[in-house]
This record gives sequence, C-alpha cells and structure tokens, in this order.
Amino acid sequence: MSQGISYYALVKLLSAEDWQESEHMMAGVERELLRVSADNHLAQTPHPETLGSALTHPHITLDFSEAQLELVTSPHDSFDSLEESLREIHAFTAQQLPESEHLWLQSMPSHLTPDEIQPAQFGSSYSGRLKTVYRQGLANRYGKQMQVISGVHFNFSWQESFWARLHNRVRDHRRLSVFVSENYLALLRNYSRLSWLLAYLMGSSPAIDTSFIKRQPKELSLFKERTLIGPYATSLRMSRIGYVNSSRCTSSVNYNSLTDYLSSL
Repeated sequence: MSQGISYYALVKLLSAEDWQESEHMMAGVERELLRVSADNHLAQTPHPETLGSALTHPHITLDFSEAQLELVTSPHDSFDSLEESLREIHAFTAQQLPESEHLWLQSMPSHLTPDEIQPAQFGSSYSGRLKTVYRQGLANRYGKQMQVISGVHFNFSWQESFWARLHNRVRDHRRLSVFVSENYLALLRNYSRLSWLLAYLMGSSPAIDTSFIKRQPKELSLFKERTLIGPYATSLRMSRIGYVNSSRCTSSVNYNSLTDYLSSL
C-alpha cells in the first residue's frame, strides 16, 4: 500500500510561513433542496422560470426531481467567501419561489407519494433529453423515493502549485502526477476510516415521514401522527433505509494505490 505523506510531516510542511496564497485549498459546495407546497407535499409546479435554465445556469440547477433544486457554488479559496456565496445563492432562490411554496431544509423528504415525484426536465435539446432519460433510468433501477433524499456535497482540491512545492519539499522521486494521485488516495483512505465519525457528529436526520417506507422498522418509533423517529439515530439518511445501494451492489472500490483503484473500478 502506498502510504503517502504522514500526517505529522504534512502538518509540519503546511505550517511553514512561505506558502503562497495561490497554493491554498479550493473548495465548493453543492446543496440539494426540495421545493414543497404550503402543506409540505412535494411541489408539482415546474422549475421556476425566474431561476433561469436548469440545463445551463452555473449555480442553480436540478438534481433528480423537477422539485429538487441543486445550488452550486464556484470554487473558493476561503471558507468565508464560500459560505457567503452559498448564502447569496440560497437567498436569491428562496425569493424567486411562488408564495405558496418554500424550501424543505431536511435531508429526508416530507410527505411523498410516488406519483408526485417527477424526474427533472432539462428541455428538448439532445443534452437536456439525455439528462432526463438518465433520471428515468435511476427511477426504474432504485425507485423514485430514494432519489429525492437530499444532501450536501463538499468538493475540494489543492492548487497544482501546492502539490509542486510539496513534491519538491519531500524530495519524492516519482512523477508529480503520480505523487498527487497517491496522496489523494491516502486522503480517501483516511476519510473512509473516519467517515462514521462525520455522521455521528454532524448527522441530523433522525426523523422521517411515514409515507417514506412501506413497513415500519423495529428500530423506529411513532413520534407523531405521520412522523417516525430513531430514538438514538443521528442520520437516517445514511442508514439502510436512506440513500444506500447495499442490496444491489457487492463491489467495493480499492484506494490502496492508483493501479488498485483503476482495477476495482
């Protein structure tokens, strides 16, 4: 297994004072949100025209459903500017919704019936129709309800100049491209090892609407008329009743090296 750079060595290197601002990490966010009606049912209206084209808008598009917005920031080199960008996109989107609609902020959807969930429409162009057909395939393969579970994607990478300087500092004799790939894989191994901790500390979806499941699992209790809760749950979104593919996929991706990664894919 390629070890990459040790945590101690990386902290020591990154603590040096001569790093340039252009060598910082770049980060971006994609946030999914459902449009719902006043009674918290999934909105049946088309994507609002005031939000622009879902196919071409750089910051406001659709995920799986016509009522499932995806807000996308540009890459930023500071978390303050990233947060401000997401706040501006979110505020603009909320202001453009009809008065009878609002944004559902939780990961797990509100009251659902399968007929209410319509795959996103991206227009009549070839690329637009391709996106819609792809979503219809997801609906046939996994069902519509799982696809409208929403989440936040945090994307990040380091500038090429960062890797070049780090590559030189540790005096690694491999090509720069190999050095970069192996250290991203080392990061992924650490993420896989500790990902349970993120759900434990930051998971916030312990409740679901009764319409989301056909049979009540023994782990869940009826909280109110239409609400089931996991008394000790932190993230039902990441549980076996959430956004998972455990019943269909037995393969795993190997992050030990670039060769193993490509072979497992």
